[in-house]
Amino acid sequence: MANSNYLTRKKTLMGAKYEIEVPVSQYDAVVRVHAVPDMTLARIEDRVGYKLEDAIAALSSVELSEEDVVAIKENRATADTIQKAAKAISPQLTLFLGELCKAGIVPDPDCKCKGKGCDECDVGPLVETLHGSTVVLIGMAIIGASSTSWKDVEDFFSAQKEQSGAGSSA
Repeated sequence: MANSNYLTRKKTLMGAKYEIEVPVSQYDAVVRVHAVPDMTLARIEDRVGYKLEDAIAALSSVELSEEDVVAIKENRATADTIQKAAKAISPQLTLFLGELCKAGIVPDPDCKCKGKGCDECDVGPLVETLHGSTVVLIGMAIIGASSTSWKDVEDFFSAQKEQSGAGSSA
């Protein structure tokens, strides 16, 4: 008799395929990201020489109010606000979050290649050309998706089943 609480490869793959949408106001677009497995994260940390804990500490050290964040997004931040934000965003942090973005961004499923990664939707070159704080925004969302609870993962897949089931009954 199988125990439903036993960890299986199917469960770990479901966790890695958990996705969230990230609105990117600078581009008036949405990016879908998925959770990054621990082994992928470890490879990124080793390659970049920067740890997840360092990234979280750097991002947490910035004391920005909600108004400051809105001002930065809308390109109307004061020099003082920009200075505060720049303290956390070192080249190492940007590189680390950029590598997370390359591992976690889901290619555009509406592309003619069906998200397989043609020149138009390949995420590597896309990440290399992002502007402003977009890499930080998307990278932080990937960290959040990667550390989400199993309950959220189950709810995500349950909602997908309900949506696909609703269309077939009509």
